[in-house]
Amino acid sequence: MTENGGLRSCGESTGGTAQLRLEGPSRDDLFESLADARRRRSLAYLRAEEGVVSVEELAKHVAAAERTGGERVSPSDRKQVATSLYHVHLPKLIDSGLVSWQDPNEREMVRATDLGQSLSTELSWMPTNATGDD
Repeated sequence: MTENGGLRSCGESTGGTAQLRLEGPSRDDLFESLADARRRRSLAYLRAEEGVVSVEELAKHVAAAERTGGERVSPSDRKQVATSLYHVHLPKLIDSGLVSWQDPNEREMVRATDLGQSLSTELSWMPTNATGDD
């Protein structure tokens, strides 16, 4: 176990089940990053896409996933979600090492990191898709 008790990636144990290999962000930081439903939906969508996604595309999907009963997502809704992703949610996911910018200078495209991709196998409560239950 590392000094900060953080989680970096998965390794296989001798019994064939995945075990957490500890290093990197602290567990508290990791769980704080996943405490918000919008961040969980964002990470689930990025994991499913397995590549780079524009923040605008991510905002459109997250806004639609937050609607119930077939409500339409307005341009205003997408803009509000995109703003919160840029200023609140993506920075938390990036700081915890779950997501990264394709180009940190442009900050238009994001992707799940290896750590972000590996979490679904370690945390069974994580949704398998962006429309999953909270």
